[in-house]
Amino acid sequence: MMLFDSSAILNLFHEGKSKALIGGCTLDLADYELGSAVRRQVFVEKTLSVPEGVSALEGLGAMTASMARVRASTLPAVLEVACREGLTFYDASYLTA
Repeated sequence: MMLFDSSAILNLFHEGKSKALIGGCTLDLADYELGSAVRRQVFVEKTLSVPEGVSALEGLGAMTASMARVRASTLPAVLEVACREGLTFYDASYLTA
């Protein structure tokens, strides 16, 4: 099973390639990461209006609803991997999963 992070999900969504996510999984925090990415497009970059952001988030939610969710073990385990491998906590959470 393929594990997708939120940036991969967002890119596939923008490219119209959501079928690539079928049978895949993501971390349980991906929806919040996707929400933050859309917020950035609306509020910071101003590349989307609020209604467009809402629509994008609904589409992303529909895409990820069918994906299996995994938890990245425990937070201390993620911290240990992050420190050992020199990764961000975010990246280590995917590696740990």
